[in-house]
Amino acid sequence: MRRPRDRGVMGSERREQPELGPVQENVVEPELAFVARLRELYQHSGWSSLGDFAQAVGYSTGTISRFLSGDRRPRADFLDKLFQALEMKSGSPVTEETRSSTRRLYFVCIRDKRPYEYRAFELEEELRASVWEYRAAQRMVDGLASDLQEVRGERDDLDRRRRALEQAAARDAVRRGELQLRLENERNDYLAARSALNEQIQELNEALREAREDRDRARDQCERLNHGLRRAKAQAEDERQRHLDEQQRLRAERDQELRAAQQRAAALEQALAQAEEALQDWKSRSSTRTPSDEGARSAPVRTTGEAASASGRPKDVPMAAEEQERQHAHHLRAYAAPVDAPVSVGYHEPRGPGGEPNTGIDFAVPDRTEVKAITVGRVVTARWGGAYGYEVVILHHDGRYSQYAQLAALSVRAGEEVQPGQRIARSGSTGNASSPHLHFEIRTAPDAGSDIAPVPYLESKGVRVASGATPGRQAPTELAVAAQARRLRSHEAAERQAAVTELSNLMHGLPHTVPEIVGILCSYLRRAPDGGVPCPADDPVAQAVLRAVLDRPSETALAVDLAGANLSRADLSGADLHGANLKGALLVNASLTGCDLRYADLTHTDLRRTDLRGADLHGATGLRPAGFTTALTDGKTVLPAELDALRRQHTPRASAEPESPAAAFARRANGPWDVSEVRAPGEGRIDMGGLFVPEADGMELRVEVAGDVIVAATVVLRDSAIQFQAFAAPRGEGIWSEVREEIASGITRQGGIVDEVQGPLGRELQAQVPVQLPDGGDGYQEVRFVGVDGPRWFLRGVISGRGAVQPQAAGLLEQFFRDTVVVRGEGPMAPRDPIALRLPPGTRREPEAFERTNGTEGRGQTPQAAG
Repeated sequence: MRRPRDRGVMGSERREQPELGPVQENVVEPELAFVARLRELYQHSGWSSLGDFAQAVGYSTGTISRFLSGDRRPRADFLDKLFQALEMKSGSPVTEETRSSTRRLYFVCIRDKRPYEYRAFELEEELRASVWEYRAAQRMVDGLASDLQEVRGERDDLDRRRRALEQAAARDAVRRGELQLRLENERNDYLAARSALNEQIQELNEALREAREDRDRARDQCERLNHGLRRAKAQAEDERQRHLDEQQRLRAERDQELRAAQQRAAALEQALAQAEEALQDWKSRSSTRTPSDEGARSAPVRTTGEAASASGRPKDVPMAAEEQERQHAHHLRAYAAPVDAPVSVGYHEPRGPGGEPNTGIDFAVPDRTEVKAITVGRVVTARWGGAYGYEVVILHHDGRYSQYAQLAALSVRAGEEVQPGQRIARSGSTGNASSPHLHFEIRTAPDAGSDIAPVPYLESKGVRVASGATPGRQAPTELAVAAQARRLRSHEAAERQAAVTELSNLMHGLPHTVPEIVGILCSYLRRAPDGGVPCPADDPVAQAVLRAVLDRPSETALAVDLAGANLSRADLSGADLHGANLKGALLVNASLTGCDLRYADLTHTDLRRTDLRGADLHGATGLRPAGFTTALTDGKTVLPAELDALRRQHTPRASAEPESPAAAFARRANGPWDVSEVRAPGEGRIDMGGLFVPEADGMELRVEVAGDVIVAATVVLRDSAIQFQAFAAPRGEGIWSEVREEIASGITRQGGIVDEVQGPLGRELQAQVPVQLPDGGDGYQEVRFVGVDGPRWFLRGVISGRGAVQPQAAGLLEQFFRDTVVVRGEGPMAPRDPIALRLPPGTRREPEAFERTNGTEGRGQTPQAAG
């Protein structure tokens, strides 16, 4: 029983109160922790007695004693009075940690009985924490504001320094202009002196050229003898190889015939053994007849199968071996029509007004007509085929597939072997058919979309397919050719490509169609469906058409008509163009090596830079010297008699001036060009004075200077670059071989690695050049040095970036190099003098930009060639 509460805090009747007693046994957590905290605060408070402590907090001694023993729980305001009394007693504030932990212990005790007060305590704690965070954030903002003020001061100081540097740079620019003017005057004096020296050097070079003529004459004679020797060796090797091939072919044919004979002998022996076994079996059966069988002899005569069955003889008694072998060979060659009926809808003909083109041929036959396999094969599919209805697809020994669709019933299953003329199904009108018929296709693959013309295929196998056309209607072959001609006029490239393939197959399968098909293909090369003239080098379909024309059956003598066709950059090597009509055709940069052009019409044909080495132009008409001067010929080229002088002009002789040998001209057959070889050098190129550089979308053009003269141009395209630099060269010989040696030795001395290889542009150097990396370390950069000797000039290119290591990235840069035009000029120049360039029209020079380009990009990246 709890004792009565002492009602007076400071009562008039002061009874003696007990001192601090022990904690009640029934006090448990969390109240036990709170009571322990109160007792700890009291013990460290400094009061000498419990009464003094009770008087300080305003409670009676008995009440305080019950608080400290856990017999009674104080109110919330007791803690505030307790902390205030402790601060007055000690003279120092109670720490926030002590206050917070004591209050938390108290409110944990009352959480279940007075939840609202506990919730208020939690909110108060959260508010106190938020206030503390806010004060910390405020202190951080104050610090950042102070830092910002310091940064602004530093920025202002940097601005003052920058303005001072700009003023100093302006003074330097004025000084630099004065120095450049002085340098220009000194350079003019130097050029005048060098011009006089160049004239003297030119005279010495002429004397040297005359001295080298004897050497070149002997060298040419030696080259001709070596060429004749190599040709004789090659002919002897070809003859020996032909003999070996003929012997190998005869040996293979003999071995094949021997194996076939052995196989036939084995088959005959097996068939004979089976026949003897069957005969013995039949004799044994005959010797064991019962008397009742004797009566059967008087029975009426039965069929062969019935007699065999009745006598006990097997139905499948093997035939004679010769007959079995003959039937096996016949089955492999035999072909039959799928049904005995005419074609009702041809290949690629529309099925009714506005219908889709037929992917095969249709036979109008009654319902449930027998459908037969066209030849030996294996059933790939025998099932429901959707729009095809019930269908059968068979794979034949030549790799083709035959499809039979719109069937009413199937007689075979997938995987089954079939024979020619064997019934495989019965016709019907299943699927999307509107009337009974057989839909028949020949395919190159088992699935739809790989169809080819069925009628030419069957006719090539000896099967004549009747046409249900009325008199005057085209034959099936003509229909197939006409259908492919219509496909060739399609605006879809895939359709045109497929039409070319089908027409080529028709030519080789049906030789009588060659003239008509070649005329269709040549007409396409003269004018495409879009109205333009296609170029085989740029158009895959035109390339396929040209290849089909050139690969036509050789047994058909036919002159092709390619008048006005664009055959630029086309490969016609070894083509048969005997008597061809090439009037007005474009053959610029085309390869006609070893081509038969006898009696061809070449009136107004553009033969600029056309490779005619080994070509036969005997009897060709319309050939004029003006259009033939840049064509490439050799000693094997057969020219008309009236153009024999051109042969002497383009074939190096002992008495000719050794300016441009045939080998050097051949290396330049595809560029770069001299300005005298190009009609309009400014079309598609940037005029830089000594060079016409090709232009393209996305390219960046940079220039490099030596003193005040532009000596090099660099084209940057994405992550690759090529540097162009042109030099003067002697009249009689090139300098690229000497420059290669000098570049290689220079890079080797620097610690680099150089390999000389045969590249797309001739002999070139692939090097790893030592450079300084951005981080200050040492490294290597991959570069390619290419060069071509021209008439009295030499053009060098340096490819860097991705184009130096990846051939696919260098293709466009190499084409840039080939399309470049060099303008040397007619004035005297010493060998290896750089051909000066200038800025393109409409641009202006920025000196600082020039100096940055010359000072940063040239340093340690592209070693300059000597001279």
